[in-house]
Amino acid sequence: MFIAVLNVSDAGVIQRYRIDASTEYLDELAPLVELPTGVMSIDYLIGDLANTGRGVGTEMIAAFMQRLWVDHPVCPCVIVPVHAENIASWRALDRCGFVRVAVGELVPDNPVDSRHHVILRLDRPTASPSPRGA
Repeated sequence: MFIAVLNVSDAGVIQRYRIDASTEYLDELAPLVELPTGVMSIDYLIGDLANTGRGVGTEMIAAFMQRLWVDHPVCPCVIVPVHAENIASWRALDRCGFVRVAVGELVPDNPVDSRHHVILRLDRPTASPSPRGA
């Protein structure tokens, strides 16, 4: 679990985890999306509503993904299921380069929500090729 700080105040939290650490979660996602060995996911939350809609979540996710790739060099991609009605959340992921790879029914984090989710994926960036003659 990591705390995002904005102007010396706590702005949000973000965490990473291997999807295969939970057999139950792995079994729930597997019918909907390919899950390569070492795949990870993230969860995130902006704490203060005043920080929503201002790009804070996008910045937090982008910075965190840079760290994730360094800390977990064998992770091939990150898959994030998001409740379909949480448009701000999946748009923040979209702005960070995640692409929608599936939609499907999953157990919601909040029991009052429907089971409808979108699933987004970000592949590990590849190294840029060296310029010719370098």
